[in-house]
Amino acid sequence: HTLIVPPDGQCAAYGIKRGLRSELAVRRPYFDPSDGKITGLDWNLFVDYGMSAEEFLATMKYSLDLRLGGNHCPLLFGAHGDIYCRDYEKLSRTVWRERQDALLEFLDYALTWDVVRVRPYRDILGWLEDPVGLGK
Repeated sequence: HTLIVPPDGQCAAYGIKRGLRSELAVRRPYFDPSDGKITGLDWNLFVDYGMSAEEFLATMKYSLDLRLGGNHCPLLFGAHGDIYCRDYEKLSRTVWRERQDALLEFLDYALTWDVVRVRPYRDILGWLEDPVGLGK
C-alpha cells in the first residue's frame, strides 16, 4: 500500500518543517513530490528515503488521517522486525531506539481512533473476503 508524505501546507500540523517532499526528491530522484507517494514499508521510509523518526511519524499519521477522512480502506504497512534493532545503524539516519519509539508512537496515535484495529495481514485478507462492520 501507499503512504503519503505530508505536503508543505500540512507539515506544521504533523510536527515537521515544510519542504519534506522536496527534500525526499533530492534524496531519491524517483520520488514524485507532486503526489508524495511511497510504498508502505518501514525499510522504504527509514532506509531508502532516510527519514528521521519525526518524518516517519508525520508520514504515517498523515496517511492514516487521509484514510480515516476518506473511504476508510485498511492502511496496510509492512514492518520488518530487524529494522528496529542495531543492525540498521549504518543504513539509516536514525538509531534503533528512535525507530522503535516512532513506530510505537504511531501505534499509540492510531489506536486513539475507535475505528482502528491493528491486525496481521492474514486477518485483513479474511476480512476482505467477508467484510463485516465494526460492532457486528
